[in-house]
Amino acid sequence: MKEVSREYWDETGYGTGGSDPWRNLIAFSRAIWKLRAEQHKSADWLSGSVFYDRSLLDILAYMDAGDKAIPEDMDPSRFPYHSDVFIFPPWEEIYQMDEGRWEPFETCHAIHKSLKRTYEAEGYSLIEVPPGTVEERVAFMLQYLRDH
Repeated sequence: MKEVSREYWDETGYGTGGSDPWRNLIAFSRAIWKLRAEQHKSADWLSGSVFYDRSLLDILAYMDAGDKAIPEDMDPSRFPYHSDVFIFPPWEEIYQMDEGRWEPFETCHAIHKSLKRTYEAEGYSLIEVPPGTVEERVAFMLQYLRDH
């Protein structure tokens, strides 16, 4: 499933008054929560594996990293994912800032720690995907899936 944040930014005037993350993390998080919840509900669970670029838990992790309280209605237990979650650690050599990735690389470490805390607190097992080419990372994930 695609990352809905970039589409949202394009549709709402990213950087020109929309609810972007650095102006209002709560409003931005609520908008992305709604889109990801719709995405989760639309997944065809019976047709095979579904891979998400980001999940609802990522929103909670970003809010945690931004020192924001999590609203009660943002309950991730209503949207279960597979118990094993692939996670990609920060990798400076490939990191590039753009309109959709506004954080300096140093911020990635705080967000990564928050992602790990959030997923583990919700009972997910994290599978760290090692750096490598796209093909190598896909091969790693497919091998993991075959073995488990």
